[in-house]
Parts: sequence; structure tokens; C-alpha cells
Amino acid sequence: MQLHYRLTFKIVMMLAGVLLAMGLLLALNSGNQAKAYTGDGPPISGLAPSGTINTTSTNVDANFEWFEGDGIETVTLDGVSLTNCSVTVSYPNGIDKWWWSLRIHHVSCPVTGLAQGTHIIGASAQYTSDADGNPYIGGVSQDSGTFTVSSATKPSIRVSTHYALWASYTDYTARELSVNLVFTNHGTDTAYGVTMTGSSNTNGVSLSSPMPFNMGNLVNGASAEFAVKYHIPEGATQFRASVTGSASDVSGTTYTYPV
Repeated sequence: MQLHYRLTFKIVMMLAGVLLAMGLLLALNSGNQAKAYTGDGPPISGLAPSGTINTTSTNVDANFEWFEGDGIETVTLDGVSLTNCSVTVSYPNGIDKWWWSLRIHHVSCPVTGLAQGTHIIGASAQYTSDADGNPYIGGVSQDSGTFTVSSATKPSIRVSTHYALWASYTDYTARELSVNLVFTNHGTDTAYGVTMTGSSNTNGVSLSSPMPFNMGNLVNGASAEFAVKYHIPEGATQFRASVTGSASDVSGTTYTYPV
């Protein structure tokens, strides 16, 4: 009986050891396998900039709210992933030593050389591990926003005169004085569709040349020179003219002047 008992005890212990080893192996394998996760990903907010900005260099920002676990977060601009981003972590509700607290990752990515026009910000995040560090897949969230770059300013257009004369005897007898005008862009950006629209004059003088007169686009420092005719009434020996015009910036905004 004693021998049978010892053999039975040894067999039972061996079986227990095998079952324990199998249990540990299953537990290890279970811990290393990715678990399917069908819930929502971390909420995304605070996409910036938005609206219209007047600079070609800025920071593209996004906030990711991680309630539990950890994962991958991505910020894109016009479909291209941004790099050299900084991440600031905050805990709005404090840090709970027993559970993972709400963590907000504020991601800020510097960008330069932005083209004029509308740009699209994209942000996405996906959980890759739970609060215990076990890997799983799923839980994806996405958000997007837009902003417009328009660093345009009002074109700086100035007008000057080179000379005034009677272009012919016929003009002299008709009292039609030719005045040479020069429109110059003194700004840093191109002025589009520069146009003379009229002239307000003293001493009864009137503008004879048909208006409007379009000079096209003037880049920085460029000028357009042309002659217009004024009708000078009898007895007028001098007059002052206030020339009016218009021009647009790169965004299409049109400005009016007296120049």
C-alpha cells in the first residue's frame, strides 16, 4: 500500500506540474498575442491653426486624449506626416496610482514655407496597448481641419508725372493737354490688375481719355508709363489732379485708391 500511495502521489504531482507549466505557457502566449479592440480611439481636439493666417511659417497643433493604454498618434499637413514635433503631456484630473489617468498629449509641429491658399490638417491615433501593457489593435480615431495662408497686403501704388505738353497743334487748339503718368508699385508683393479709373480735377479741368485704363500686373518696383489727355478750359493756367485707381493683392482682394 505504501508503495502504491507513493507512486500515485508522484503521478499526481507530475500531472500537476505539467498542468501548471501548460497554464504558464498559455498565459505567456495569451499576453503576447494582439487582442482585437473595437472601441473608439482617443478623442482628438484642438486642431490649429484655423481660419486665415498671414504668415508662411507656423505650428500645426493637435490634442490627443488617452484615457487608458497607449498608442500611435500622427499629425499630417496636406497628406504628409509631420516630423520634428514636440509633445507636452498634461493630467487634467491628476495622476491616479491605481488606474491610468486621463493624459492629454499636446502635439506641436513647426512648418515653414507654406504656399498661399488652403491647407488641410489631419490627425489620427490608434491604441496599441491596454493599461496593463498588453498589446492590442483597433481603437482608431481621426479628425481634420483646414486653414488658409494669405500674407497679402494692400499694394502700395504711387503715381508721378514726367511731363505735360500739347502733343500737336490740333490738341493745342482743342485745349487737349497730354500728361504723362507713371504708376509704380512701391510694395513688397505683386500688384494685380493695376487700373486707372478716373481723375478728380480743379479749375474746371476734365479728363478726356476713356477710362478705365488697365496696366496689368506690376511686380515689386515695376512701373507702367502712359499718357492721358485733359481738357483745359479757357482761362485755366494750372490745375491739380487727384488720380483714382484700383489694384488687387495675391488673394484677389481689390483695393481702391486715390493715388
